[in-house]
Amino acid sequence: MAATTDISQRSFLCPCCRKILYSLCPGENGAAWEPSRESPRIQHDNTGPFLKCPHCAKRIAIVVSPEYADEPFFIAANQNCRHLAPD
Repeated sequence: MAATTDISQRSFLCPCCRKILYSLCPGENGAAWEPSRESPRIQHDNTGPFLKCPHCAKRIAIVVSPEYADEPFFIAANQNCRHLAPD
């Protein structure tokens, strides 16, 4: 049996609680990665885009990638783990 290098999902941890924040799956027909159905939706407020962690409810700042990038967004380098996401 041959080893496979196919990656069907990539998961990313919440920088505040260290549990899975979101996962990315390959897009259809070889398209770029896209969020899995279980991933929190992207929300926006006056300070920019964010995800609400489903475990600790913190506001996790993200940076939306340009259209040509492989991933739709990534976790911002600076986080305030005292800031709860709005409902």
